[in-house]
Amino acid sequence: MKLYHLRHVPWLDSQLVYHAQARSGVEGINILAPAEPYVCIGYHQNLVQEVDLAYCAEQGIPVFRR
Repeated sequence: MKLYHLRHVPWLDSQLVYHAQARSGVEGINILAPAEPYVCIGYHQNLVQEVDLAYCAEQGIPVFRR
């Protein structure tokens, strides 16, 4: 298994790495941190109940559903 040491990356790139690896069948260990804050919520989670969307909008924090 390959080790990917990516350090700090844009928040969207952090999600793209995970999804691209899964879709292409590439196994790997990723060591990374998003360079800016964001909220990532699961497919079956209730967005309105679990995330303060007004706060995220005010602070410019992106919300991403995986």
